[in-house]
Amino acid sequence: MVMDVAGGLTGFIVDAVSEVIRIHSSEIQPPPTMVSGNIDQEFITGVFNHAERLLIIMDVDRMFSAQEREYFGSVGD
Repeated sequence: MVMDVAGGLTGFIVDAVSEVIRIHSSEIQPPPTMVSGNIDQEFITGVFNHAERLLIIMDVDRMFSAQEREYFGSVGD
């Protein structure tokens, strides 16, 4: 997967991608006060209801430390 991390495109190796969808920012709802699973609330920016499934929108930048984000920003310079 290719994502924007710290203002630059970064590639990640993933096991699988089941679906790719386009979500308009106006369709994203605020995260609920309580989310089940092993996801820290601070990493969630919102949720999206898609085909009777609740998709969690993650804040990728917050998943990495400041040092890691600096590294992502400097790769390719």
